[in-house]
Amino acid sequence: MVQNPEPGWLHSIQLEIHDAMTLLEPLMEDFEEWPDAVDALTTDILRLGHLCTSLRDAFNSIADASLAMRRIALTLSVEAARTRSELHGLETVVGDLWKWSERMARASKSFVGKAAKVQQIVRGLEVCAHEVHEQVSAGKDRLGEVSAALERLQQAVETGECEA
Repeated sequence: MVQNPEPGWLHSIQLEIHDAMTLLEPLMEDFEEWPDAVDALTTDILRLGHLCTSLRDAFNSIADASLAMRRIALTLSVEAARTRSELHGLETVVGDLWKWSERMARASKSFVGKAAKVQQIVRGLEVCAHEVHEQVSAGKDRLGEVSAALERLQQAVETGECEA
C-alpha cells in the first residue's frame, strides 16, 4: 500500500479547493454569456423605444389629417350655406366628415398618450438593463478574482509557498 506523504488535512484542503474550482468553472462560463444577453436585451429595448416614437409620430400625423378634415368640412359647410346650394346630401357628407375627423382625433390622442406611457416604461427598462449589465460585469469580475484566489491558494498548498 502506497502512503500519501501529505498530512490528511492538507489533502482535504486540496480536495476542497479542487471542488470549489470545479463548481466555479460553470459559473464563469455562464457569466461569459450574460453581458451579450443583456446587450441584446438593451438593443431590443432601444428598438422598442424607437418604434414607440415612430408610432407616436404616425398618430400625430393622423391627428393632423383629422384637423385638415375638419377644416374641409367647415369650408364645405360655409360654402354650401353661402351659395345656398341645393345639393342634396352635402350636409350629410359634411356631417360624416366632421364625425370621422373627431373619431380620428380622439383615437389618435388616446394612442399618443399610450405611446408616451410605453416610452416612459421603455426608458425605465433601459435604465434597468444598464444597471443589470453593470452588476453582471461586476459579478463576473468578482468571480474572476475568486477563481484567481483559489488558483493561488491551490498553488500555495501544492508547493508550500505563498505568493504575495
